[in-house]
Amino acid sequence: MMGFDGVRIHYEYVVELGLVEPLLDYTQRLGLKVIWATHANYWNVKFPTRDFPNETIVQSYKAELKAIAGNSSRYPHVLYVSVFYPIPFPAVANITYECMRRVNSAEFNNAMRNIVAYVKSFGVKCTVESEGIPWDFPVQFVENADGYFIQPFSTRWDDIDAQQ
Repeated sequence: MMGFDGVRIHYEYVVELGLVEPLLDYTQRLGLKVIWATHANYWNVKFPTRDFPNETIVQSYKAELKAIAGNSSRYPHVLYVSVFYPIPFPAVANITYECMRRVNSAEFNNAMRNIVAYVKSFGVKCTVESEGIPWDFPVQFVENADGYFIQPFSTRWDDIDAQQ
């Protein structure tokens, strides 16, 4: 009724509550396109983001992605699955060397490429998103992604910085 032709579903708890297929069926009946927004750590809630990419986190994430991408492959209205960079954000405006060393490590970026390839193995497009101020959190480009997005924000309350 608001004129949107699609929804972005943040996937927290969707898999464990068995809602993937019901949501896909419902959005298809409504004629809505779907984008899945996913994150290996549930934005630091499920696992500490600083621990990515340990095996427990990666395997848990892949199990959820299997439910999402595996089911989505049968629905043509799913545009893509988005994988957010699990940036281990330090305190606001206090960028640490350790944070950026980790984000730019071969281990971190190999895990990201592997996760993107895993999603794509189901025949679903996969994009990568980075959040934060791009020049404060420069991340490596994930070559095998179908798209790459930056979700910048302003550090000032109630202000959108159009330049970003």
